Amino acid sequence: MTLSWTKAGVHVRTAVVVLLLIGFTVPKLFSYWSLVGDAWNLAIYHNLIWNLTHGYGYYSDVLNVHHLGEHFSPVVLLFVPVYKLGGDFMSLLLTQGLAVGLTMLLLLWLCEIVLADLANRWRAIAISLLMVLFILYRPMLSSWQHQFQPLVLGMPLVAAGLIALHYDSRRSRVFLLVIVMLLLLTRESAALSVLGLAIYAWLIHGRRRTGMVLATVATVTGLIVFLVVMPAFRGEDWHHYARIDPLYAWQDKLVYLSILLVPLGLLPVMGWRVLLAAMPGVVLNLLVNYRPQYTSFCHYDAQVSVFIMAAAIHGLHHVISFIEEDRRKHRMVYARWFAAAAVLAIAIMMRGPTVWSVAKWHLIGIRRNVNAWHELQVYIQLPANERLISDRYLAPHLCGRADYDVLLEPEDLVELQPGLVVISRHPSSEKLHAELRIRSGVEPIAEHDGFVVYEWKFEG
Repeated sequence: MTLSWTKAGVHVRTAVVVLLLIGFTVPKLFSYWSLVGDAWNLAIYHNLIWNLTHGYGYYSDVLNVHHLGEHFSPVVLLFVPVYKLGGDFMSLLLTQGLAVGLTMLLLLWLCEIVLADLANRWRAIAISLLMVLFILYRPMLSSWQHQFQPLVLGMPLVAAGLIALHYDSRRSRVFLLVIVMLLLLTRESAALSVLGLAIYAWLIHGRRRTGMVLATVATVTGLIVFLVVMPAFRGEDWHHYARIDPLYAWQDKLVYLSILLVPLGLLPVMGWRVLLAAMPGVVLNLLVNYRPQYTSFCHYDAQVSVFIMAAAIHGLHHVISFIEEDRRKHRMVYARWFAAAAVLAIAIMMRGPTVWSVAKWHLIGIRRNVNAWHELQVYIQLPANERLISDRYLAPHLCGRADYDVLLEPEDLVELQPGLVVISRHPSSEKLHAELRIRSGVEPIAEHDGFVVYEWKFEG
């Protein structure tokens, strides 16, 4: 399969590539300086990679666990060379933005492949509409907006896997193998994404052998990771098992399903065979009682969203093919109905976060916290063996050191050893400030615009 592009078409696509990569990357860099928002997961992975880089093992000081027992994400080892060259969590944010931007580009490529047999006019309209819908799609935006998670790095891998399945050659099969291997290293749940690729291979392309091989790899790898690897690195039962509760808040879970489908104009339903490829990941999110996992406000739909957007591409192909085949007078009725559904879907998604609104939020944070950012550098640059404690809002900036603890609740002080305590002025940290000011052996030694520093001299 080949795609012939005119010179003008190449220029347009080049402009789209640049805009998408800049649009999804620059706002993530803004978040590095803004000091706004909860960056709990970002702190976890920054601290983990810092420990790996400095010889302290695959251990999380933020969670106080061996991280392979918490989540199976060996892909973070790829960041170790970057950290050795002086990188920090900006590289994580940058990679997250690039991963989502690259996913959009690969979905654009998938549009070109799936819609290749449509008339030029219809194909141009369809691709333009789909890209607008995708850029506004909440599950995708939430995966991009949320804190760094290795799960998000699997988004372009899923999209690349879908594309590879459209080609049947030795090179494409080798490429698919590499994609699957990397995908399985992003998260323990990535086995469900590989199972989704198996469904896509079987139902869309009729490649049963490929589908069976992918399904076998997904099943065997998933069982080994869940039953052998992860239990070997944790000393107690995995607390995530307590989240399993299929009937919990079933009304909210119905809303969750509508959030996945309605903003795309129900096009994924028209491409139901591809939608089935998303079902393993969707079912996982429906089985739990953990609200962030079934609300599309966090990262849990990162890889699922790629399958659903691919289903929308196939669904739109079916809709347009139906309109083109109907030569009677009510053909325009279908076209108007389709246009109205698209406008409604865009209007629904415009009520949620957009790339611009997120960038604006962080720009405001930079302006408000510019002094705090500069003042925080003094504590960031303290020797790596000097003990620091911080709240979750400053954790990413301060957790890259050998002796670090995070303070979440006032009662956690009982379990911590004394040290220098740096607490942000975030409203959620007011209880921490109140406890530290009345605690014996603790006194404030520096008041800054965005945070307060306490010296905890002894336990009391």
